[in-house]
Amino acid sequence: MMGLLLSSLFLLSFNSHAHGDVHQRIEQITQKLAKSDHLSLRLQRALLWLDDGDFEQAWKDYQSVLERAPENTDALFFGAQACLSLGKMKTAETLAWQFEKIVQQSPENAPRARASQLLSDLYLARHEPDKALSWLKKSLQLQYHPTPDRWLALADLQAQQTGYSTALSTLKKALVQYGENISLREKIIALAMAEKDYPSVLQQLDIQLKTSGSLRKVLLLLKKSDVLSLMKHTGLAKSVRQQAKKAFQKIPAHRKNQPAAKQIQQQLQNTTSAKPYPSGSRNILESHHDQI
Repeated sequence: MMGLLLSSLFLLSFNSHAHGDVHQRIEQITQKLAKSDHLSLRLQRALLWLDDGDFEQAWKDYQSVLERAPENTDALFFGAQACLSLGKMKTAETLAWQFEKIVQQSPENAPRARASQLLSDLYLARHEPDKALSWLKKSLQLQYHPTPDRWLALADLQAQQTGYSTALSTLKKALVQYGENISLREKIIALAMAEKDYPSVLQQLDIQLKTSGSLRKVLLLLKKSDVLSLMKHTGLAKSVRQQAKKAFQKIPAHRKNQPAAKQIQQQLQNTTSAKPYPSGSRNILESHHDQI
């Protein structure tokens, strides 16, 4: 059962790209199912329905599998996800707990971590953040190397439930365990900005400035200038803004044609400091870091 689950996770992220168009793959499997209704084919098609965003069709396939194999971990796990997307909360909860019960027998941490994550998603969808937070913590404890998005989800829940300090501590721990990561740094900045903890924001910006170059360096300097303005350090803010202009001038001409560069240039031409980025929004540092 665990092997099926891991192979299905692989198929979900790989099949549609490796074997052509999703709809074409669905049609091919449908033709095969007309000849022989194998569970493996149902599971493959259900994953493709999920990939295509058709949760109703995916759930129908998972229901068909569960009628014949009630303890099939693929159908339980992904079926619960499909039900969550459809708003079928009671069914999703039943499937999630069945999945959790089965994987508790596994000697490996990965399936149990996945079960905890599923229950966290369930309780978050049910607007029960305390339970969601508890299960998410358990999921991370079971994971050998949690991805940044899991740490970010935990920090978001902690910021709501236990406060800024706990969330900040989690993100700093994530940076130690995971390594340098822009998204984690930007989340620290976003939380600190929301709390008006400007010294912490400046600290995080300076850390990034040590290793950033080109357009990203300009963005960081502009952000630093904005924060200094909020702190009423007008002279320092102007000085840093000048540094940003000089850094932009050093960027090769062909890179200045990028959308991110043009947006930065507009900010630099603005004689007044930009407005602070709204709390919780994806600011320009995040939305363009893949371009710079």
